[in-house]
Amino acid sequence: MDCKREKEPDAECEKITAVLLKSRTGEFDLESILFLKLRGLGVHELGCIGECVNLERLDLSLNNVTNLGPLASLRLLSVLNLSANRISNIEPLRSCENLQNLNLAGNIISSTESLHCLLSLKKLENIRLRDNTYNYSNPVCRSASYRAVVLEMFPNIKVLDGRIYFSLNLSRLKLWAHRWVQV
Repeated sequence: MDCKREKEPDAECEKITAVLLKSRTGEFDLESILFLKLRGLGVHELGCIGECVNLERLDLSLNNVTNLGPLASLRLLSVLNLSANRISNIEPLRSCENLQNLNLAGNIISSTESLHCLLSLKKLENIRLRDNTYNYSNPVCRSASYRAVVLEMFPNIKVLDGRIYFSLNLSRLKLWAHRWVQV
């Protein structure tokens, strides 16, 4: 048995199991789960969460997750909260092609190079690496230029660390400037 107290919905669990997922959602099939909140359960291993192939929103905040491998099959995922875990490698997220909102604050992501795997996620418009409200951060945030680097890497980002940024497509800006000068 993976959970210390399998029958209690808020029991601390080491590994996500089908029984846990079904009991927390009321669904009979893992494929039927669209939204999932597993906040603060002490989860270490994601177990069978990859079988929730239709999952759109997932909250795994305040756990002890290190390996994101099982999330690679969640191609419909659009909102993912991984804040306050022990994550250093986000490579499996490259497969989450519908991801729009990603919260990674409070982990151990050490460099902007670690974020390169997210470059193929064209719908990604909100990334959080630091959260001042809860005092969550990542080692990468210690660099004075990390925000500028992240915004340059991801020109479609609208929100970074809770701050709204207006992305200007450089080619559109040049076209606009050229037309304005001609008038």
